[in-house]
This record gives sequence, structure tokens and C-alpha cells, in this order.
Amino acid sequence: EACLLWKDIGGTEVAWSVWSKPPAAKSAELAQGRWEKPKKPIPSFELADLSGKTWKLTTLEGKSVLINLWATWCGPCNAELPHLEKLYETVKDRADFQILTFNVDEDLGLVEPFMKEKGYTFPVLPAYSLVLNLLDGIPQNWVVDPRGAWRWTQLGFGGEPDWVGDMIQRLEAVKKSEGGL
Repeated sequence: EACLLWKDIGGTEVAWSVWSKPPAAKSAELAQGRWEKPKKPIPSFELADLSGKTWKLTTLEGKSVLINLWATWCGPCNAELPHLEKLYETVKDRADFQILTFNVDEDLGLVEPFMKEKGYTFPVLPAYSLVLNLLDGIPQNWVVDPRGAWRWTQLGFGGEPDWVGDMIQRLEAVKKSEGGL
């Protein structure tokens, strides 16, 4: 129906095919929750969060780190973020863990109102350009060991019954051993 309306108001087939395609820059939304070993080293980063605090990979050494990659428009991300907030609230005072998020929205103006509306308090680092070439889809969770090595990637959100407990267990495991779970 939209295509017929488009043609009725003078639109061409070529213009319709360009306009109706989803934007190529958006990552795929992943609904499964499989874990795999990363194929590349984690990129070094120095990024400011929404409150202006600067975060560097090198200053996180000594901590097990979970980095969640998400976007405001991603359905599986929106299902996962309440669990991430619960995890953040559970471990935010621990000196051996750090929870960060890399937001991949192209329109940063959407992120802060989204965070306020949902009541989320975890750190958000705008990271679209940093992670663009690393994404197979979102959400993703990256587990980084205390030496700064990227140990695990979770692709998608599988809705595990004890997501928070599973993440804490994975962060504990990379703290204790070279490879984790």
C-alpha cells in the first residue's frame, strides 16, 4: 500500500527502492545468546561517558570488565537492559568489577532521554565509530579479564533465567583463570 501511495504522489520505482531499504549502518538485532571467543583483540579506547567522565581500557586493568553494546532502537537490547541495570546495581561498589556500556546509536540525542525515561544508571559511552567494524549485531556483551584481554563475546540476548548470576560467574571466572568459562 505504501508503494502504491508513493507512486500516486509521483514517486519513482528507483526512489522507492532506495527509500524503503533499511539503513545499512544499523547492526542486526540478535535474539539468541550464544558465547564465543573473540576473533580480534579489544580495541584500545578513551571515551567520555554521558556525564563527561573519561574511560580508558588501560585504567581498567586489575578488574574483570563487562562491556555491553546496545542501541535505543534494538528490541533485544531493550529486553536485556533491565537485567544489565540489575547487574550494575549489584556490583557497582566492587573494586574488582566494572560494568560499562558502549552505545551504538548514530543519533546521540536519543540516548540521554532514553536513560532517564528507563531509570538506568550504568555508564554509557557513545562508541558508534569505535565498534562499527567489530559488530555482527547487537546486543553484545564483551568480557575482559583483569589484564585487559578480551576473553568472551556473547552475541544476542537469550533471556537466561539467572542472567545476572551468570554474568557475575563469568566475570569471576576470568578473574581467576586465563580463559574463564
